[in-house]
Amino acid sequence: MKPHLHAQGKMKLKEPRRAPVGGWYYKYVITRNNLDFPATVYGESLSRLIENVNKDMRSNGVTAPVDLADVIETQICERQPAERCWMGAGDHVAQAIHGVARVVDRIAGTRLEQKAKGCSSCRQRRQALNRMFNK
Repeated sequence: MKPHLHAQGKMKLKEPRRAPVGGWYYKYVITRNNLDFPATVYGESLSRLIENVNKDMRSNGVTAPVDLADVIETQICERQPAERCWMGAGDHVAQAIHGVARVVDRIAGTRLEQKAKGCSSCRQRRQALNRMFNK
């Protein structure tokens, strides 16, 4: 897994002090003499992980992106269940749908928003969009 150059479509942990599923780790690639070496860095917390990744990259001659903290958090979120992180493209789409459904419910007395919340295929589409736009 190559590091993101920048955290476009960045995702944020909803509870950054809560250990993520799988633990605090970040993967990147060290390239030397046209050979790629996978690297995995661990930490006890998000801030410690960011610190450790910075040190590891520095010691391996890898230039850390300016937005390294965002890149790390986005990579962690890519491994999490959707409800553990905020705002990928799919989450924006879901928010818009829920907003429209809420207005229709108020005007027409329907229960569209409740149906949208329980829609498993909607959740799968949201996760697919998040993955697609956060690479």
